[in-house]
Amino acid sequence: FSADNYADLIYRFETIAYFLRNDIKLINETVDAREAVNEKQELVNEKRKQVEIEYRQMMNLRKKVHKQQNKISVQVRRTKKELKRIKYSRRRLERALKELERTSKAIERELRRQYSLKKLGTGLMIWPTRGRISSPYGWRYHPILKRKKFHNGIDIAVPKGRVIRAVDGGIVVVCGWRGGYGNYIAISHGKGVSSCYGHNSKLLVKKGQRVKKGQKIALAGSTGLSTGPHLHFEIRKNGKPINPRPFLP
Repeated sequence: FSADNYADLIYRFETIAYFLRNDIKLINETVDAREAVNEKQELVNEKRKQVEIEYRQMMNLRKKVHKQQNKISVQVRRTKKELKRIKYSRRRLERALKELERTSKAIERELRRQYSLKKLGTGLMIWPTRGRISSPYGWRYHPILKRKKFHNGIDIAVPKGRVIRAVDGGIVVVCGWRGGYGNYIAISHGKGVSSCYGHNSKLLVKKGQRVKKGQKIALAGSTGLSTGPHLHFEIRKNGKPINPRPFLP
């Protein structure tokens, strides 16, 4: 507005326009640069969030791995302890089974001394008790010893306290504790035949007592070398165990 003439006005206007255009260009460049910076900042923030998420995931995974390692370590210790216990149990079981075999031989000798030619029973036997046969007579695989062992009777699974009866009439020739057999009874029926009852919780007869077929002689239990209540029933001929199944109805 302070131009002296029209030409000076045009000159001044062009000069101002030039600076205005440069200012606008700089402003636009600044705005563009700011937007680019904002976009970069948003990208950085997203990357930071992603890194934080991945870091938390990594830390959680590390905790899980550490926890799993602790579980494995505990399991290894338990396994070693269990193996040690099984080895100890196996040695103890082997000793107990050997002792049981010695006891069986002792019972055999004891019954031979009580041999009677006279027939003392009817010759027809009944079941000593009713229950599931959990282990038959003969060879069986032992889960701990990992080999076959001979079972010289039949095991009848019954609850503790179940009444045990004499399978036939006869005379009680063995009555009392017999090692792995626990509370044990042997009844002579004459002609070298005896019926035997092991692992009883209570004995109801005495040695030398005459008993009748079906008479209550004991209560079932789990005494001696036993893992649970049952009756170990044997038939012995001249003191030696034989298969009792053919004698039972």
